[in-house]
Parts: sequence; structure tokens; C-alpha cells
Amino acid sequence: MNSGGRLVSEKYDLKSPSPLEDGVVYSEVGTNGVLDINPPIVHFQSSGSTKPCRCVVKIRNTSHDSQRFHILQIPPSSDFCVQYSKKGTMLAPGLIQELTVLYKPKSWEYKHGEIRIHSAGGNLRIPIHAYPVVSRVKLPKTLDLGCCLSGESVQTSFTLKCRVPVIFEFKITELDINPYFDVNPKAGTFTSGSPSRITINFTPSRQTTTRMRLKLEVSQFNFEPIVCTVVGSCVDMESHATQKLRLENIKGHAALQEGRGGEREGGKVRGGIGGLSDSNDHWQLGTP
Repeated sequence: MNSGGRLVSEKYDLKSPSPLEDGVVYSEVGTNGVLDINPPIVHFQSSGSTKPCRCVVKIRNTSHDSQRFHILQIPPSSDFCVQYSKKGTMLAPGLIQELTVLYKPKSWEYKHGEIRIHSAGGNLRIPIHAYPVVSRVKLPKTLDLGCCLSGESVQTSFTLKCRVPVIFEFKITELDINPYFDVNPKAGTFTSGSPSRITINFTPSRQTTTRMRLKLEVSQFNFEPIVCTVVGSCVDMESHATQKLRLENIKGHAALQEGRGGEREGGKVRGGIGGLSDSNDHWQLGTP
């Protein structure tokens, strides 16, 4: 209403919404009993590269009749793009319609979107997720620290790192409390150029073979917790001496094999003993 008391109509956008969007619910994921989607959810994992990523999604007609469906376009403002060449107006039984989903990282943030498919068998949605990820964690399911004497220690460590400028949080939970093992640190953060090194110490006080389970969690989208079983043994002096002698024999044999291999390659002997490595990216097993 203006100052003179006259009613003034406001401006409205008279463009009608698409009948496939206005009030239509898209809830089925993966399949609606007529069309099967593979993969049902699209994941783009970025570990440091800014190159465009793509994923091919296949829509298969699993029914006995030809099916008509409509693929709704993703808004132009989205970080994702869908390309396809539709095979006619109907998809025959057993045939596949392929969609190519494109994503170009613009920032190191979590992005999400979805592809909506209108079908008589039920409306489908294909969720899309894009997110930065950590580098591969070199933590096996079982870690054997070997043996040591009572009161002495065996130590190993692994590193959490990434190549993206994102701060990740981590947490290590001891599923089995064992006083002979010490894990440090149990929580913290890491990012590009600032990795976090986790150390595991085994210090037994009596002759025994014992274990402890650890669970590693990282604040990354879709990260599956890693459970590792750490095993350590405490032996007497005689058994420990036998173990050291056996290890020295293994190293000597491996060095001999490396030397022979070097002679066959023209006298050049490459470094490394057996499968043992001193690289910071691998396990470091200390023998007292």
C-alpha cells in the first residue's frame, strides 16, 4: 500500500516451475524395482589434484518392458555437470543409459549435489559427494612388534599426512586396555606440510605374549575407521639371543642375495636388506 492508500501489487516471477520439480519427491536411491543405478552414489575424492574428475553412472532397465524416464538437469550454479546422449524416448529391457558426471575442484571444501530421475516406477535420486581426503594410511590389520626382554622396549610408528590444505582431526581409541602398550598421541590434527607421527611402545614387565586393539578415526567424510591389532612378546635372555641370531642370519642371507643380484647387473649392488626398510613411511622395528 502506498502513501495515498492505494493498493500496489508486488512484482512476481510468472514463470511456472517444471511439472517434474514442483512438489515432486525424489527419494529412491539405487533402484526403484524398474531401473537400477550403478553406482548408486557418486563420490569424488580429492587428494591434492585440481584436475577435472569424472564418473560414469549406468542406468539399467531391469524390467520386461521398455521404460520412459526423464533426467532433470543440474542447476548451472552447481559444482557438478552431467553429460549424456539419450538412446531414444524409451529404454528397452536390459539396455543401459550412461551418464557422465563431471566435477572440477574449485576449493578444498565438501560439496554435494544430486541427479534426479523421473520414472513411472518411482522417482530416483543419485547423490553426489566431493570432498578432500587424507593420504593412504599405512596401518595394517595386524602389527607384530616381535619380542624383547622384560623391562626393555620395542617401538614403531606411523604417519598421518595429506596433500591438501585442510586440517584433519584424528582420534585413536584403545579398544583393549593393556598396560604394556603406550600410544602417543591419541588425538590431534594434521594438514599439508604438517603431518602427525603416532608412536607405539611395547614395554613388558614379565614373560608373555599379549595384544591390544586400536581404532583410528579421521574427520574425513566417508572415512572408515581402521582397527589394528598390535602384538608383542616378552622372552627370557636365551630365547632373545636366539631371536637376535636368527634375525642376523636372515639379514646376512638377504645381503648375500642382493650382492649376487648386483653382480648379475654389472657389479652394482642396490641398497636395502630383504624386505626391511628404514623409510619413514614404513614400520620401524627396534631390536634391543
